[in-house]
Amino acid sequence: MNLPRLSITGQLVIILLSTSASAGNINTSRSDDFVEAGDILQIALPALGYTASLYHRDLEGAKQLTYSLLTSAAIVNALKLSLNRERPNENKNWDSFPSGHTAAAFSGAAYLQSRYGPWWGIPAYAAAVVVGASRIHGRRHFSDDVIAGASISFLVNQIYLSKYFDPSIR
Repeated sequence: MNLPRLSITGQLVIILLSTSASAGNINTSRSDDFVEAGDILQIALPALGYTASLYHRDLEGAKQLTYSLLTSAAIVNALKLSLNRERPNENKNWDSFPSGHTAAAFSGAAYLQSRYGPWWGIPAYAAAVVVGASRIHGRRHFSDDVIAGASISFLVNQIYLSKYFDPSIR
């Protein structure tokens, strides 16, 4: 039987939903190495974007990454303040939707993919998926919080980013 191949987005949705389903209905947070890895990667991916810009001596790219990060953060925080969605854990705070960690990670990944291509982007997107899954696993977010954070950053990056072009490389 020939099964259709899923796009990267389709695979991401399946991974996030399956992670959410395994989290159960318990309202307590988890703190483990997987959650900590997500905390680190949400900072490391944008930092890797700046490192790639330095490596390529691409000041314009660093500026585009800064604009996209700031815009994504503004949109995410405005939505958090206006929607007041309760988190799925015992903390009982009202800033679950959308996921800021996931938005930061996908901002870095989208930058690396859009600006420098798949050799940078594919591993970065894999790491960004880890961030999203860690937020669900740790019961910090619902799966749609994570998908929304990723989507916001991906779309914002489409506005600001242009493909890197170096005329000396042929």
